[in-house]
Amino acid sequence: MIRRTGSPRLDATARAVAVALAVTVLVTGLGGSAVAEEGVAPAAIGVADAETSVSATREAVPVRHGFPIVSRSAPYDRSHHDYPATDFAVPCGTPVVATVDGVVWEVDRIDRWNPSASPSTRGGRTVVIDGDDGVRYLFAHFSTITPSLAVGQRVAVGDRLGGVGTTGRSTGCHLHLGLSPQCPTRVWDRLAGTIWPWPYLDAWRAGENLSPGPEIEAWLARHPDGCSATAVVSPVAGVTTGVEPGLGE
Repeated sequence: MIRRTGSPRLDATARAVAVALAVTVLVTGLGGSAVAEEGVAPAAIGVADAETSVSATREAVPVRHGFPIVSRSAPYDRSHHDYPATDFAVPCGTPVVATVDGVVWEVDRIDRWNPSASPSTRGGRTVVIDGDDGVRYLFAHFSTITPSLAVGQRVAVGDRLGGVGTTGRSTGCHLHLGLSPQCPTRVWDRLAGTIWPWPYLDAWRAGENLSPGPEIEAWLARHPDGCSATAVVSPVAGVTTGVEPGLGE
């Protein structure tokens, strides 16, 4: 028989004090940013281990994606005229929502298109989002854009961007979606679309969280000069964008 010594209540109190001290030491060492997990001895977790654990947790959280049209019926093309992109044939005013978690990179609320204007105006009213997955998402031809939407604003999947329209070079109500790299300049022939969106739209409509990030990375590997200033750059006066003044001119 094993003989136990001391008071059970005192033993429990001592253990609680020891755990509290260990937690205090850990949190102080991390600048108060760490929280000990239940069942883990805080004193056994080093600062480096805790930081690695936090980083791993962030990487494990996938970037969310979702279908951009709020409608029971939203047909979209699996082809496009002269570059990869997708057009949705839906009525004007149909709600358009963010298809990825990310940050607004550009908002153009003015329909400045005319045949002799810069090609970059052909999208009419546009919204561009830099997704957390490293992909740039361009939505074009809006009738209206959400008034509160601003460059630098974080958006989440499902946040309303505006309504479908027929602004810009458009012959009817539809939404244009282009997927491209997050180039530092406003390069229209890259902004409008570099890979086909429809495989991802198929997945998002089915509820699958499929990211075009790897395909965009592969495209950049095949086109190392894809974001180069030698491409057609179309700065437009009055467009609110995340590009610093002077870049791409």
